[in-house]
Amino acid sequence: MLEEAGHATTVPNPPDRQATRREMTEQPPRERPATSPERANPHRSRARSREVHPFGVVAGEAPGEPTGRGSDRPGLDSRRLGRGGSRTSLLLAPVPHVTGMMTAMSTPAPSSPPASPSGPTPALADPLPQPHGRPWRNRFALAPLTNTQSHADGTLSDDERRWLVARGTGGFGLVMTAAAYVAPAGQAWGGQLGIASDAHLSGLTALADELRATGATSSVQLHHGGRRADPRLTGRPNQCPWDDPEKDAVAMSTGEVEAMVEDFVAAAVRAERAGFDGVQLHGAHGYLLGQFLDARHNHRTDGYGGDLDGRVRPLLDVVEGVRAATGPDFQLGVRLTPEGTGISLEEGVETARRLLDSDLLDHLDMSLWDVFMRPRTGADGLLIEHFARLPRRRTALGVAGGVVSAADARWCLEQGADFVTVGIGAILHHDFAARALGDPDFRVRERPVSREDLRAESVGEAFLDYLAAGWDDLVA
Repeated sequence: MLEEAGHATTVPNPPDRQATRREMTEQPPRERPATSPERANPHRSRARSREVHPFGVVAGEAPGEPTGRGSDRPGLDSRRLGRGGSRTSLLLAPVPHVTGMMTAMSTPAPSSPPASPSGPTPALADPLPQPHGRPWRNRFALAPLTNTQSHADGTLSDDERRWLVARGTGGFGLVMTAAAYVAPAGQAWGGQLGIASDAHLSGLTALADELRATGATSSVQLHHGGRRADPRLTGRPNQCPWDDPEKDAVAMSTGEVEAMVEDFVAAAVRAERAGFDGVQLHGAHGYLLGQFLDARHNHRTDGYGGDLDGRVRPLLDVVEGVRAATGPDFQLGVRLTPEGTGISLEEGVETARRLLDSDLLDHLDMSLWDVFMRPRTGADGLLIEHFARLPRRRTALGVAGGVVSAADARWCLEQGADFVTVGIGAILHHDFAARALGDPDFRVRERPVSREDLRAESVGEAFLDYLAAGWDDLVA
């Protein structure tokens, strides 16, 4: 997946081998659900069969599991306690109920809440109310695309600033940064954005100011690579919930897990200080928060592994910590993988259900690899259906993967999503959102696209090189 950063594929791989980028872009056409005449297109099957997921790398550790290269990577003692629901409330089944002060201290429930599975279908142009802070101006979110444009020290570059601001002026309701590492040990690739220290604040503050001026809601995606970090960049063994010699990763101590939680919380507070409207926690694509969810490998006995309650605990600790340490108008989201990387569809749905029911989140973004994809495990229906049917209180549900036209986006809302996250489309058109809102028949230009055309869309040189090296059907 480009990460949104993740490059998706359905190429079967042996259990111990990750697919090459060429293998990821040379997959056979995938079976698709029936489409309406509105969505029929003679080029669609070919384009989708070669499409990569623009949200980060997915580790292919099981046959048939999507593989890719990642995007999104990602402590405070003075937390304002009492604003969020308790961990117990998120772990109880079947329907937990959050108590405490959060309801009283958060903003009132919006008059037009996110659509329920049985509610009316919103329009793409409809504002999306948020439990915290101002609403998004429409239902389009920019995917957190890996772009390798930051400076070596993680500070924001002019190219990355131009890339993001152009998407704000291009009409996106939410503009999300690429995955930003929350601690030096979590850096996963060169040119990754950082939010691990106050040294990163200056560029982030200027970016938040510029995004606000465009009318877009702004967010930083918080990320830690864990076993998928790059020790050549971090200078230390990778951190992981379990020992993984093949990845030069050592099992984290209980204290290190707790410190990791504090790193995420501190990064969220730093984003708030910089002026961003919110953050998104990267729990997808086999990075550290997602690694804790891996049922195949996470057999820790310290309360951070074993059954689902233990494996989901680090993510819930971060959610509760961020909600407690940030203000009542600060927005908090999570990105999840529906299945794969050690997560069964059943557990993926249950994790999503708990988060949606917690009333702690403003949004939950499901990285589906392809919004039209069927479960790889043979379950009935489409992946999107398994998540869109979940009750969600005030939390908005988003979906991502392969949305390249206004019709695609409308279809996602018709299935029950509240917003649509766009990756490849936002590379090809900085104003994808404005075009899709203005033209119901809009779809992206044919690929490959010249470097000159992509430069005109505020795609910088480092990003161009990254795209050209990985996807032979994207850059001419």
